[in-house]
Amino acid sequence: MNRNTPHFSTLPPDEVAEFAKTWGFIPTASVTLDSIRQVRDYADEVAREGKWKGDPIEGFVVRSTVADTASGSSSSSSSKPKPGAGEGQGEPPYPPGSPFFFKIKFDEPYMMYRQWREITKTLLPLRKPKCAGRKNRNAEPWTKLGSSLRRPESRVYAEWVGRKMIDEPEFFDGFQTGIVKVREAFLRWTEGDGEQEWRKARESSDTPKPWSEKKFLIAPIAIPGMGKTVLGVALSQLLPGMIHIQSDDVQTKKTGPAFLSNVKNALKDHAIVFADR
Repeated sequence: MNRNTPHFSTLPPDEVAEFAKTWGFIPTASVTLDSIRQVRDYADEVAREGKWKGDPIEGFVVRSTVADTASGSSSSSSSKPKPGAGEGQGEPPYPPGSPFFFKIKFDEPYMMYRQWREITKTLLPLRKPKCAGRKNRNAEPWTKLGSSLRRPESRVYAEWVGRKMIDEPEFFDGFQTGIVKVREAFLRWTEGDGEQEWRKARESSDTPKPWSEKKFLIAPIAIPGMGKTVLGVALSQLLPGMIHIQSDDVQTKKTGPAFLSNVKNALKDHAIVFADR
């Protein structure tokens, strides 16, 4: 719901929801928070639970407004999370008060669901009576799954979907447009006959870190003179929590081991490390 103006201007969520109700659309549920910190804490909590209001969720679209960095004020909702905005480390690219949207994507369950989709596509040949994998787990298509079975939950899913392809091959007709149907059938199974098996898998799986607690390593690859160091310096000024580690700062005869040690130590105290070799 955008206004017809040269610059991006959108209606607030409550007006969009009211429009949806009036014209027969499904309103998008929303919650209002007062700061970026509250958004992060809220998203971390939902990521740990894996559900929002009882339903699995891939993430959020966050509607915010650009802060007035000159006065330090911001709108009543949330300020745009421009790295450094309001901290004297840079100016937003849009005027104060402008709407700004960004996404938060959860590794779980979103990434896990994507993995299940790929597992299902790989195992589709099991529907055919002459498929070798029906009787031999060391044959195709099982041998094509590789690292996708690393997670205990995905191994449980693969076993379930493999059995179902043999017992009910017609269930997977039109799979490309019925991905959600297969997933929901599996999740219902985990709440019934497969509850104990699913619980064991979940307990043995590593709990993913909240998105705001993860570490990132940036390793630029380019020929000398392309501007890797300039990029690292610029990003370290723009991104709070980032540190720029240069091999040129190492004074030992063999710079490689010392540089790697510096990068490793930097990751202990910083969310983002730019490894400039």
